[in-house]
Amino acid sequence: MYTIVFVFFFSYSSVLFTNMLIEHITKPPIFRKAPVTTAICCTCFFAWFLQLVGFPVEKVFSLIVSNTMIERKYLWNLITSGFLETNMVSMALSVCAFYLVGGNLEAKWSSPQYVTFLISVQLFAGLCTLMLHTMLYIILESEGYLYRKMHGTWGLIVALLVALVQSFPASSVPHLSHVKLRYLPIAFVVACTVMRSIMFLELPFIYFSFLGSILYLKSWRFGRFMSGNVPCLELKFEDFFPPPLNRPARALASVVLIVRNSVCGNPSGGRYGNSAIPATPHQVAERRRAKALRMLDQKLAEIDSSSLSSPQMSYDSKKNVTAGPGDGLLSNPSGLEAHKTVHTV
Repeated sequence: MYTIVFVFFFSYSSVLFTNMLIEHITKPPIFRKAPVTTAICCTCFFAWFLQLVGFPVEKVFSLIVSNTMIERKYLWNLITSGFLETNMVSMALSVCAFYLVGGNLEAKWSSPQYVTFLISVQLFAGLCTLMLHTMLYIILESEGYLYRKMHGTWGLIVALLVALVQSFPASSVPHLSHVKLRYLPIAFVVACTVMRSIMFLELPFIYFSFLGSILYLKSWRFGRFMSGNVPCLELKFEDFFPPPLNRPARALASVVLIVRNSVCGNPSGGRYGNSAIPATPHQVAERRRAKALRMLDQKLAEIDSSSLSSPQMSYDSKKNVTAGPGDGLLSNPSGLEAHKTVHTV
């Protein structure tokens, strides 16, 4: 009974806070029909209900290394594990987050863009988590990593928060104007890490989903060939961290960039150019200064070429200016001859 009352008040407060946040940012809200978000919310609730009545949902849809790679080939677990919650509190929170934040994003982007984003992020997080547990099994020789059931929607909630920051990069948290909205995802990641001691949370899903959502919005953008607004993240990786932590984040991003260029080659960026290179404000100012100098040199070269192409016109204009418009003797030769004739007589 106490659990039901706690879940009710927790869900209600979460709905009020998230609705207030989005209404404050959008002004007015832009909620529309969101069929994909509605289907995800119903699926999360239905999977939790089946697990409650005794159906082995965890065994079939959770990410288990042995079921995915060794004993069976349940490859769909890489995606379905991110939409499965067996805890009532986690299920209620995930439904609220998907309905409010996810519905807003689906209305802003389009359903195909929204589905591509969620599947790409969850597939990346599932593959990285699978590789992590496989490596731990090989290094530590513990079979527990092969049969551990991994699932949870908290990783996709972090991805939704990153996408919300992409939509409103310069906004602040309501009633906390000094707190930027872009710090909300990393704050959620830290809160999940702290709550891991009292709740079952799959931290690799959360960490890899945070990284995968930034990579998707910054570089991958698989939905650029589909209809709807193509999301593109203008912020850098270090911008998601508050000032004391943005310097280590910038150093980490630089190291990853150097490793990627060393392994893949073509440091100019290949298909996406230099958009992923973290630049300091001084570097941005230097690039703008160099661009302005190039434009000035080009303009001066055009002026010099136009002046050299017509030297006779320049000489005639100088002679007319020296003579002056009122000097009739210099400007009219016949007037000079008439003056000489009158003087002789």
